[in-house]
Amino acid sequence: LQAADVEERRAAAEAQLAGARAEVARQGGTIEAQERELADLRQQHTALCAQVRESIPPVSVMCRIRPVQSYPKACAGERTGVSVDQTEIVIEDSASRSRKFRMDRVFEMGMAQEEVFGVAAPWIESVARGGSACVLAYGATGSGKTYTLQGSDGPGCGAGPRTLGLAHHALRRITEGPGGGAVRLSIVEVYCDQIRDLLAPLSDAGGPPALQCSRRDAQGRAVLDSVEAEVDTFDAAEEVLQRGYAARVTDATLCNERSSRSHIVLFARLASGGQMVLVDLAGSENVHKSGADDGGKLLTEAKAINRSLSALADVVEALAKRQAFVPFRNSRLTMLLEDTFGQAKILLLVHVSPFVSDAAVSGHSLQFGGRVRSVDFGAQTLRKDQEQRLKSEHQRSLEANRKLEAQAEQLRKELADAQRDKKEQKQQLAQLSEQLREQQRELTKEKELRCRSDA
Repeated sequence: LQAADVEERRAAAEAQLAGARAEVARQGGTIEAQERELADLRQQHTALCAQVRESIPPVSVMCRIRPVQSYPKACAGERTGVSVDQTEIVIEDSASRSRKFRMDRVFEMGMAQEEVFGVAAPWIESVARGGSACVLAYGATGSGKTYTLQGSDGPGCGAGPRTLGLAHHALRRITEGPGGGAVRLSIVEVYCDQIRDLLAPLSDAGGPPALQCSRRDAQGRAVLDSVEAEVDTFDAAEEVLQRGYAARVTDATLCNERSSRSHIVLFARLASGGQMVLVDLAGSENVHKSGADDGGKLLTEAKAINRSLSALADVVEALAKRQAFVPFRNSRLTMLLEDTFGQAKILLLVHVSPFVSDAAVSGHSLQFGGRVRSVDFGAQTLRKDQEQRLKSEHQRSLEANRKLEAQAEQLRKELADAQRDKKEQKQQLAQLSEQLREQQRELTKEKELRCRSDA
């Protein structure tokens, strides 16, 4: 009877073991199918990203209005004179005269940093996949340029940290390897027509060391011997950005208590070969309004700022007219941007004040944006013949991309669950195998005992 019981238990264990093996095989097939599906989704995601990248026009110009509530209390009660309709902005001066400007996008006043950055996200994705892009913040002093790019803590985080965070994330997703998300950063400023390295140790004179922009590589591109910081986490990138901005020259003027007295240019070179250039331009300045007309340091800085912005306008004008000679060498700022203007997708963010008292300078900024928008890097043809199609394709691509990301994330979870189940089943299989071996040993002992008793 005891032998029969052992035999019965052995048969049950073998049946259970066979079932466990079948389940493991089934799970293995499921995991393989999910891995194939995930690979297909990745290919579709790559193709969609390529479509999004192709849908980005060579030049885009967008406008952001500084919120009234962000101004000092002294500005309370000032009359505002701006109205917005998606791609159009109307500004009104103190005499109630209106001027209308057309942009690629005009952000509603008070739009959150995250929403503004969301519009620029395709540029960053294209850089993560080896492309080149440049985002420039332009406008009068105190119009909110540095806030857009640098921002504040938390939800107010600016486009600079967000760009590096997204680029790092995209690189890690694309490469899926250690170090794949590394980004090399260099930050320089153009101060009084000098290029200065904001990440280098201070010079003997006490300020950032000056750099030359005269050397060129084999492709003719300008070479700067600037310090490069390699970062592979968002926190590290943010720390480098803060260090660079802290070294920038600022001063108090009548328009802004921390007025930028230099242009900042940030170069982010990615492991994918892509490059993102962020340019925080110092504000064009009315020296009487800013209080820089006292003949001192502020006036010298204001003149240098206005000269370099004028040189930038001359370059844009020459490009718009498709002139054979483009005066990039007339300013250190335009020398720095020569390669970028030749090969990168350009996004210009024009910043304006909401007040009628600033209507003149806001108009000048928007006029500059209009000139940039007319530069023919092929953008005009895209706008005239393909703008609507590109917009709809872009939206469809983004929507499909979001769905694919959600599916991929769900598959990753299912794959992780299946692998965990497979591991548990293997453990159960091992336990069952051990139980079966134990029962077989008991059965062998029973047979030996029975043989001895029969003898």
